[in-house]
Amino acid sequence: GEDARPVADSFWNYQHLRPEIGQKWTRLLVQNTVTGCAMMVNRALNNLALPIPEEAIIHDWWLALAAAAFGRIRALPDKTALYRQHGGNAVGAKEWNLGFIVRRAGEVFKRRWTKKESLLAPSIRQSRAFLARYEGRLDQRAGDILRGYHGLKSMGVFRQRIFLAQNEILTTGWIRNIGLFLEI
Repeated sequence: GEDARPVADSFWNYQHLRPEIGQKWTRLLVQNTVTGCAMMVNRALNNLALPIPEEAIIHDWWLALAAAAFGRIRALPDKTALYRQHGGNAVGAKEWNLGFIVRRAGEVFKRRWTKKESLLAPSIRQSRAFLARYEGRLDQRAGDILRGYHGLKSMGVFRQRIFLAQNEILTTGWIRNIGLFLEI
């Protein structure tokens, strides 16, 4: 059987995440930093975000995006869950190390070479659903950012990167952001 030995002192450290990144909705367009099993939501968020649309990548990402856009997210430094993972997990923590980075880079280049769907495509679909649901509640700038994100492929290569940087549609850490810039 599988043992119950810890693999990391913290999920955030294991994944090299900074929870403060997930407090800005534009950054949540490309990277989820909220873990559903350790999430608490209030009734206002529950009423605002439900039902979760089919286009949502995972429920915690959708809830985090709504919370950041219309309220706030606070990260608690306390460990609130003993997270256990096994080989059959559908979604789970992946150790952020050189091997992971190399495999991920290989996926990006393979997709570019074979013209397969971008790794950003699911987040773009999710953000379209977000705009469709909340367009009347978002301010003009937020709507413009979302429409620009949806239209990334129609922008020139330098304009894409400038748009992402200017609007803080970025991930945690420079290595992930290089990957983001290579992916578009």
